[in-house]
Amino acid sequence: QVPVVIPPVAARAPQGAGLQAGPEKCGVGMILKQTGGVLMVKRMAEGGAAARSAKVLEGDTLVKVDGVVVTTAEEAAESIVGPAGSQVSLLFQRESNGKRSTVTVNLTRMPIVPRGGKNA
Repeated sequence: QVPVVIPPVAARAPQGAGLQAGPEKCGVGMILKQTGGVLMVKRMAEGGAAARSAKVLEGDTLVKVDGVVVTTAEEAAESIVGPAGSQVSLLFQRESNGKRSTVTVNLTRMPIVPRGGKNA
């Protein structure tokens, strides 16, 4: 399966995501890998809301966005991308030491200013 990027700033819609995002639309900077109906956090964009929160971990499984179950990368992208500065609530399942738990993380959609100083 091909990973889908939930971009910090979506100047264009991710290929195959089926959403129209303008420069004012932002995400949380997560890269998800879809395997069947499971969406796992593959990695996070440096400086993105997910990474900056220190609450989202690689390997977490995304279950819900704003209380709605998501099972495809396209659903996740459409639900996560939104206006800069707005809030999004993400529910993850996490396995640690053989125990499974759920973690809710509230993030603010934001643009990222890369090291060069210009918006990505």
